[in-house]
Amino acid sequence: MELILIQAAGLSAAGALLGSAIAATALGMSGDPLPSLQFFLAVGSLEVFVSALAALIPAVVASRRDPLKELRVP
Repeated sequence: MELILIQAAGLSAAGALLGSAIAATALGMSGDPLPSLQFFLAVGSLEVFVSALAALIPAVVASRRDPLKELRVP
């Protein structure tokens, strides 16, 4: 279960960093004012938290399945 949550949080953190960089670049190029660093950190951490929370149910379901039955090739 922890592996799925760590993977979801890691991918979400990478997406938050990339999205923040693209947003800051787009705002800088268009001449619009940039939000503060605290805003970027708050939005990114909220995104990572919500992503990990959304991955919790699939992680619990996957952790309760029998790996031998799931990995068996028909």
